[in-house]
Amino acid sequence: MTFDAEQISELFRSDDWYFRQIAAKTLVDEFDAHAHLFFDLLSTTASEELTRHARGRFPSLAGGFAEAGVFVPSRRYAYFSKYAEEHALFLEKLQAYLRRETRAVRRRQLAANLFNHFEGLRDDLSRLFPRPRDPGDARNEAGRQLMIFITGKCNLHCPYCFSGEIQPSEMSLADLEEILRWASRNQVARVSLCGGEPTSHARFDEILSSIAGQGFKTYFASNFTVDCTGFKNFNAGVIEKIYVHVADQTLDNPRLMTRLLTNVERAREEGIALTCRTNIADPNPPVAKWFQFMQQTAIQALNIALTFPAAGANNKHVDLDSFQRYRPVIEAIIDASRERRVDLSFAKPVPPCIFGEQTSRYLLASGNFNPLCAVNEHHCTRNLCVNAQKEFHACLGVTSSSLKFRAGMEWEEVERFCTSVIRPLLTKPLWDKCAACFLFDRKLCQGACLSYKTVS
Repeated sequence: MTFDAEQISELFRSDDWYFRQIAAKTLVDEFDAHAHLFFDLLSTTASEELTRHARGRFPSLAGGFAEAGVFVPSRRYAYFSKYAEEHALFLEKLQAYLRRETRAVRRRQLAANLFNHFEGLRDDLSRLFPRPRDPGDARNEAGRQLMIFITGKCNLHCPYCFSGEIQPSEMSLADLEEILRWASRNQVARVSLCGGEPTSHARFDEILSSIAGQGFKTYFASNFTVDCTGFKNFNAGVIEKIYVHVADQTLDNPRLMTRLLTNVERAREEGIALTCRTNIADPNPPVAKWFQFMQQTAIQALNIALTFPAAGANNKHVDLDSFQRYRPVIEAIIDASRERRVDLSFAKPVPPCIFGEQTSRYLLASGNFNPLCAVNEHHCTRNLCVNAQKEFHACLGVTSSSLKFRAGMEWEEVERFCTSVIRPLLTKPLWDKCAACFLFDRKLCQGACLSYKTVS
């Protein structure tokens, strides 16, 4: 069914969310025909439905890991050239709208909404508008988080684990509390516990108590095969979410499966959110068993990752030149997730160039797939880690450089360290073909996990 501009406008005025969704999707899908109405609406209000659909169709509207460079419409790309054409179309229609819209108030509001909601346009907008409104730095302390490696020990020894090289030592409770006090003084919003297996720490229950005592909540990944039923602080007041890592060796071990299912039931009773986490280290992983486990436990969220290299690259990981081999299994997981209405997300960036255009468009529009990780956010401190030896790393996958923790250090010192480590890696291409890719040129794709750029 098609709608004209008047009907679309009427749908947008509806109080019913469903009708507003139809209007937004129609406007974006038929942007060439309805561009004037699209910008007209954005000149009065920033509809969440409209901006979300627009970012889905035009990935270049989203912000990248650095300021986007000057867009050159005449440049030819071998990869994602259609995205380049659509970006040029968007700018062309915007300029046409501005030639017709002379009301200063509407132009200012449009500039502000475009600037606020489409970070990837900011460089282009600076040339189209005299002074687009600066919304301030969104990467501020409100989103700060800190990952704390409380132990290198684990009751399982998965061959693909990046933590296999970590020393099997535990962070003392005194050191943890010192770090938590520092994090609190520096406006960290939440902490994440890492390992090894976090729940295997000898004083895990006390760790949860300390986290709550400093006013934090936590989330963590766990193989969930350590008995958690005796922990007094194991509740939603302290733990927001657990990523339940379903290891291959657990699926084939009745004793471990019993423990896993018992822990899942305890977490449900306590109101803790659960997501199934799986690692793909082989082109033929046990996908059917993963979904069987999710059906058995009624977990409706699946987080997957192609395994990435540890610092010494001696774990079982997906080789950089083998990404294409994993396309069939990833597409099978995508199809199965859609069929079962599972909320699928990717824990690590996957290069969209390994897929066909239809799949890549679906993934980029889904909101759960991103060829960028979050490491660039908050001045490159989004993935900030501190290990049991009290050393900062800019990311759990980038451990070649470290900064020694000091109780009196300022957050800005950590930011400078992280930026010096991360920014050169983000702008380093993984393959020669990156130079001819529109997404990489617009800083919308980093290729894969940055760990590959430290070992390749």
